[in-house]
Amino acid sequence: MDPSIKVKVIIAQIQALHNYTISYRKTWLGKNKAIEQIYGNWEESYNQLLRWLLVMQTFAPGTIIKMETISAYNEHGLINKMTIFHRLFWAYVPCISAFKFCKPIVQVDETWLYGKYKGTLLVAVAQDGNNNIIPIAYALVKDRHESIKSAYNNLNNWWQHPPSKHVFCVRHISQNFTRKLKDNALKNKVISIGYSSMSLHIDIIAEKLHRKLRSFEMVRQYTATRLDSSI
Repeated sequence: MDPSIKVKVIIAQIQALHNYTISYRKTWLGKNKAIEQIYGNWEESYNQLLRWLLVMQTFAPGTIIKMETISAYNEHGLINKMTIFHRLFWAYVPCISAFKFCKPIVQVDETWLYGKYKGTLLVAVAQDGNNNIIPIAYALVKDRHESIKSAYNNLNNWWQHPPSKHVFCVRHISQNFTRKLKDNALKNKVISIGYSSMSLHIDIIAEKLHRKLRSFEMVRQYTATRLDSSI
């Protein structure tokens, strides 16, 4: 069974096969029951996490693992003698050994966890001399932005010392820009700024971008004013 299958798809399949329309709630409950029978429930999966970590360290000596838990609370307050998962970091020993042969650049990307308990899977990657991507470390966190900033700002990690620098991904910046202003020409200017290594070239493109953005803002304000006056 594909856990990502949508409830509406299941309803349509049942309708096509049996000529019967099942309710959304009953379908949702049935889907989750099937997922639990195949993969186990969410709580048990988290309870087995420590066991899997110990297995990794046993069969891959040198693997680094750090898991943190926090106190559990309910509507009445603190639950005694109960902790819940907070965050997890791990790095396999082959990845640790390979990192010394990589270029001095570390990139962090993420993917969201979908299910009962939300979170983000972070992966730090580097690049070797043949331009191969090497995963060097993984983390499960709740807030990816705060976790990345916390790791970078920690003086013990040496990221704050020269020649280390913290920069943002041009692709992600351009994607966020496009969500705000759906204009490919402007997005290409943002990408040009990100890839340019000449400050003069950056200033020229930035000025063109600012002029374009000011025009966008004037159009937006004018449109909003016209709409307000027509109501």
